[in-house]
Amino acid sequence: MDVKAFIPLKLNFLDKETHYKLFKWVKNDLFYEPATIVGRQSKQKVHQEVRKVKECGINNNTDLVSEKSYTGIFWYNFLVNKFLFFVQEFFEKNNMPVQQYDSNMEITILKYEQTDHYIHHIDYHASTPRHLSFSYILNDDFEGGDLEFHLARNEVLRLPAKANSCVMFPSNFMFPHKVTEIKKGVRYVIVGWMR
Repeated sequence: MDVKAFIPLKLNFLDKETHYKLFKWVKNDLFYEPATIVGRQSKQKVHQEVRKVKECGINNNTDLVSEKSYTGIFWYNFLVNKFLFFVQEFFEKNNMPVQQYDSNMEITILKYEQTDHYIHHIDYHASTPRHLSFSYILNDDFEGGDLEFHLARNEVLRLPAKANSCVMFPSNFMFPHKVTEIKKGVRYVIVGWMR
């Protein structure tokens, strides 16, 4: 099986109405902070040559009691289920044995503005042993911001942004990837990781 087969792309990931509601919430109701890098012992400032993007994490923590946190819990649970269905479809399509799924995922919403980017990296780290990565593109009304994989034998797989599309790939060393610099506009993406 070609390594690119392990980078499935699903167009129209959500129905149009749900995608619209989720995108509206992401754009209007969240607070974004400068992103950190996985594996750092503390929330040290990341050098902007490495990673320049803002982030907002969501989870299913019911300890927070407010309308906004309940909305975040709803979207977290909804996205976990959508990502799990995507995984299941992939395994079934490729006649692979069913794997045990971990439904306790990390989900982060990223906001890339002009000049924002993330250099080559992998999503697995000893402090966060991730197995599968997801990248759900919410919009495509910007320039730059392509997801680019640098595979074996200097092969480059570039996935231009397509609104309401989701890509899944292994988080390991075989799938280094980057987000190219935003030239114009704002790129919103939801990323998730299965452990």
